[in-house]
Amino acid sequence: VFDHVNTAELRPDFIEAMVEDGQHALWIGTVHGLVTRSSAGRFRKVGADDGFRITDIQAAVRGSDGSVWIGGTGGVAHIVAGRVVRTFDHRDGLESDRVAALAIDGADALWIVAKGRLHRLKNGKVESFANAAELAEDNIVRVFTNRKRQLWALGSGGKIFTDEDG
Repeated sequence: VFDHVNTAELRPDFIEAMVEDGQHALWIGTVHGLVTRSSAGRFRKVGADDGFRITDIQAAVRGSDGSVWIGGTGGVAHIVAGRVVRTFDHRDGLESDRVAALAIDGADALWIVAKGRLHRLKNGKVESFANAAELAEDNIVRVFTNRKRQLWALGSGGKIFTDEDG
């Protein structure tokens, strides 16, 4: 068991998200930032020296290529082979730099919840669905994909949205 008592890199944090990458490293999102555990079992904090500037991590998902996406305060970071390659934020079209949830669909698009609004990142471009008729009236709080990798979104008012038909 690893926790904030026996693993210095996790002190004094609460774990909010975890994901394993294609190289079997574990990425652990905490209130104060990101910690990685290599496949050899070594823990290390990931920070500004690594090009990582996101705090209060709320979400982490693995892409079909083994890369990972980490979301929190500061946007969404894309990590490939253990290196931050790009961070997406409001300058790229997100409603806010505070990301609450992430999911990857069957077309390998990344779905992002920021400021209660749904966004899709595909081919390096962010598209907002803030004005979509059905979604505009509800705050989106979480996104998921099912075993067929179809998108499901949960609204704060209890509505569930899906692309189940494609």
